[in-house]
Amino acid sequence: MKTVSVNDILTSNVNLFTFVSGDRNLTVNNISTPEQMEEQSLVFISKPEHIAHCFSKKPKVVISPPQLLNLFNMPVSFTLLTAENFKSALNAVLPLFDDKHEKFNYQIHPSAIISTNVILGKNVKIGPFSYIGENVTIGDNTIVGPNCVIERKATIGNSSILHASIYLGSHCEIGSHCEVHPHTSIGSDGFGYYTDQNYHHHKIPQIGKVVIEDRVEIGSNCCFDRATITETRIKKGSKIDNLCHFAHNCSLGENSLIAAGFFVAGSTHLGHRFTTGGNSVVSTHLNICDGVTLAGRSTVTNDVVEAGQYGGYPLQKIKDALKTISSLTKLVEMRKQLSKIIATLNIKE
Repeated sequence: MKTVSVNDILTSNVNLFTFVSGDRNLTVNNISTPEQMEEQSLVFISKPEHIAHCFSKKPKVVISPPQLLNLFNMPVSFTLLTAENFKSALNAVLPLFDDKHEKFNYQIHPSAIISTNVILGKNVKIGPFSYIGENVTIGDNTIVGPNCVIERKATIGNSSILHASIYLGSHCEIGSHCEVHPHTSIGSDGFGYYTDQNYHHHKIPQIGKVVIEDRVEIGSNCCFDRATITETRIKKGSKIDNLCHFAHNCSLGENSLIAAGFFVAGSTHLGHRFTTGGNSVVSTHLNICDGVTLAGRSTVTNDVVEAGQYGGYPLQKIKDALKTISSLTKLVEMRKQLSKIIATLNIKE
């Protein structure tokens, strides 16, 4: 981790942090959790029961909500700051310690292959053994990691990061301020075939593209198939976990959250703010309205026309889905009881 001073933290967001006591010039190079607090580290304390650890474990810097301030036995031996919005405080502090992007310590690596008519913006970094095809455009401050393939006429916006071993197919687009994690494929062919009378399967050419809009983050080992004719589109602000598959001609609405292992079949349109737990599946040629949340392991086989929380298979409103799941564990006993009732009443099948 990087070495960070208390002043660095205070100036990272002047409206967020309040200095209470200690040394503004103190430096720290480690963050620990309240449960695994380490000496000489910075720690965020949000629960009263963790305050006692601050006096036995001896951290250097403690950041706490102001509501807990009266629980500290002043004066304290560590530097103490308060932050009203705890999640915003985490988002401000953690990047100060983050040195993982320093692994991109090159500009254009000598082993990278840059084809003709490529437009590179300012301060573009391209890693070892990456291939940039003809007529590709890459915006300012964008990083392309090692072993990436960017095919002809693809475009990448400004300040985006493609980690190692990314495939971006021809004519496909990635916007600005995006991040794509290793081993993800954007623009592979959609799964389109027709079967003749002899049961031979013939591939339908997939000549569309994939468009990833601005501020999208994509996890590792995801697949986004190019459309048959038009486009597969992931709209701005969406965040997608690892091991997800988006089939051809799909679209995902703005500011959606997709947990790992999500699959959506072809030509389905997911609305804005679509949120799903892991291992959920949405079938083909469906329309899901804005503001829908799916519980993990849900399966959707029909259109969803009303915003809300859903779960299970077949899909139900979340309250009903939870009741169904609860009932499943009692089915064996219910069958036994039903058999006794049938026998008692002498009901013939």
